[in-house]
Amino acid sequence: MNDYAKFNLEYSGKDLDPSKIWIYSRIEEGYFDLIVYHPEYSEEEREIFVSASYILLDMALGEFYVVRGIRYIDHQRVPENPIEIGLKPFSELRAIFDAYKNGRKNG
Repeated sequence: MNDYAKFNLEYSGKDLDPSKIWIYSRIEEGYFDLIVYHPEYSEEEREIFVSASYILLDMALGEFYVVRGIRYIDHQRVPENPIEIGLKPFSELRAIFDAYKNGRKNG
């Protein structure tokens, strides 16, 4: 989906707005790892956020790349200072992942 970051997802009573979701990614040992940060995340409702995140990730990258291209996915609450600690907006996920994929093809 081209406009994946502009699509709000209502899931199990939660409104997930991608403009409020942040990500942290790293490449370790050639694998892509990801942490998805939600503003309302709680451990008590972890299953809701995990399930909803997979829908958003599928829209951003496609199911194949979510399942086969990401080694590790975690979910946490957005910290007070996401930019200061190096988090990126969810809207940048596709570009970050595409750079990883292209690096693997060339590397």
